Amino acid sequence: MSYVYSLSIIVLFTGVLQSQIPRKSVSTGEVTIDHQIIRYQAMVEETFLFVSRDSVGSVITTSYIVPGQDDHRPVIFLFNGGPGASSSPLHMYAFGPVRLKKGKDTTVQINNDYSLIDRADLVFIDPIGTGLTQVFNPDKAKEYWDVENDAKAFLEIMKEWKSKHQRQHSPVFICGESYGTIRAAEIMSLKENFKVKGVLLFSSLLDVSMAAPVSGNEMPYLLNIPTMAAIAWYHHKSTLKFNSAELSFKEAVQFVTSEYQPALFAGNSLKSAQRITMANKLSSRIGLPVPFLIQHDLRITPEEFEMNLLADQNKRIGKLDGTVTALKNQKPYSSREDPSLVVNTILRGDYVGRYFKHNLGFHSDSIYKGVNFKVNSAWTWKSMDAWLGYYSVLPGLEKAMKEDVAIKLFVAGGLYDLATPVYGAKYLFDHSKIDPSRISFHIFPTGHSIFEVESELSKFSKKVKEFISY
Repeated sequence: MSYVYSLSIIVLFTGVLQSQIPRKSVSTGEVTIDHQIIRYQAMVEETFLFVSRDSVGSVITTSYIVPGQDDHRPVIFLFNGGPGASSSPLHMYAFGPVRLKKGKDTTVQINNDYSLIDRADLVFIDPIGTGLTQVFNPDKAKEYWDVENDAKAFLEIMKEWKSKHQRQHSPVFICGESYGTIRAAEIMSLKENFKVKGVLLFSSLLDVSMAAPVSGNEMPYLLNIPTMAAIAWYHHKSTLKFNSAELSFKEAVQFVTSEYQPALFAGNSLKSAQRITMANKLSSRIGLPVPFLIQHDLRITPEEFEMNLLADQNKRIGKLDGTVTALKNQKPYSSREDPSLVVNTILRGDYVGRYFKHNLGFHSDSIYKGVNFKVNSAWTWKSMDAWLGYYSVLPGLEKAMKEDVAIKLFVAGGLYDLATPVYGAKYLFDHSKIDPSRISFHIFPTGHSIFEVESELSKFSKKVKEFISY
């Protein structure tokens, strides 16, 4: 007998409430890590979600368990963002035992030398509407496309997984990427007696105000500049001489705090000569023309930067990875046209779906949805902690860490990521109520998906393993 969940209560699945039977597959495999062969059991399990007594769809967990270990072996629950994204990036390109490697014409499966399974059992979670999950009632399923209800469902699934697999003594780590960091923080605010040892946040944005370009809110403009400077250096658009993008980033942080922030805070009282001087200084770092910067009141959004940094070459850069370029077209700006967004290519090949079918023995009539943009569009943000429209999940995370002083954080981001600029995360935690000694902070020379660069995946994996072994 398996468990399913409503928004307010746990309901036993008996076959009476729902005619569909939850799908499940069990298989075995092996992976070689550091010349050691590790044999594992893989389980794909479907859990139905309910609204009242109506089954509205399902969540799917994919678990990799090393048999013969004691019940103190760590367990990591991993999920991605979107919010309508599956866990496939972390699962199939970062930390699962099998890695998909993109070639020129196809994608192949390879042994994942960087899997975390040598240190912990892994549970990848695909939320309703993504991956191979099912949606029976789209109207009612929307109840779960919400910050709080989504987190509640994930929390109950993690609790039940530990109980069902008799892992009550296993240390738990929660790992989220992108929107998944909001999900992880919200889970922490709701967890009550659910013990968590550590939280891993990759490419995080926990405070929505830090990305809201509205009058009077200078934070997104300030926090974006170091990333823009690193990207401009990469494309040879910065006129300042640095030996690396990392040095350009660090100098830009100093520039923001010492000069740029006072200029923006001056607002309309900034004198014309000061405005021109600041435009020149900004241009030398982020590579946009002085007249353009003055025209935009010294405040540049990521979208404006994407479309104009390489305008002289008729190119745009990526939001998820500013090192990626493509020829500009005449269409209106769309984040789905981001040249660093590879989801559509993955979907066309259905490489993840093939892995589930042929390797894991989990059959489905549909293709694997890496990202479901309909879920993104339907998402409700109103349940985020709010005070006069100030949306942040940081307070819940702060509260959880105050209540349990043993919890530690691993925070990482990419140098070239314009979607969730890493200086924003650094600023947020530098100004949080969390003791800095409990935070392990890392910046990698990558875009939004740190693991897409294999040389950095190797370092990334090593740092994560060190964290979960503390």
